[in-house]
Amino acid sequence: MGADMILYEAVYPADPNWKPDWEAGKALIKKLSEEDEGFICEYNFDSPEEAYESFIGKLEEVKSAFTNGRRDMERLRVGPYRIMISGGMSWGDTPTDFADILGDLERFSILDACGFNQADHRDFKKYFFLLLERCGSEVLPLMLSHDPDLDEIIKEKLKGE
Repeated sequence: MGADMILYEAVYPADPNWKPDWEAGKALIKKLSEEDEGFICEYNFDSPEEAYESFIGKLEEVKSAFTNGRRDMERLRVGPYRIMISGGMSWGDTPTDFADILGDLERFSILDACGFNQADHRDFKKYFFLLLERCGSEVLPLMLSHDPDLDEIIKEKLKGE
């Protein structure tokens, strides 16, 4: 057993005029905190209000990072997409604070409600692979993918070398 690479991302159009719908994310948080018992229980919140405040804070962190960046994340351009990405090696804990935030918001589709992660899955993987390819082929076998489509792309690439 060893450390695993954990990455969380939020994908969005590279169009400089694109803006997330933060209000839709806030509305989903409100709905989840009022109606979804699992939302409250998963994080051991004492009340719906505590759940709401915690997740609004997380969404505000993403909003700030979208505008200003952060030290524990990177913004990349991959084809027609941009990605806010955070993560790293982990022995079981979350590698960065921002990765933890993205993971929590992703778990309940809150970022999706804001308009993130709407890219065509297959199209995005093609561009993401091109980015990885620029990192050098030694990175490819290290990827811990649970995605059969991406695994096939990586295997084909490695065969050609």
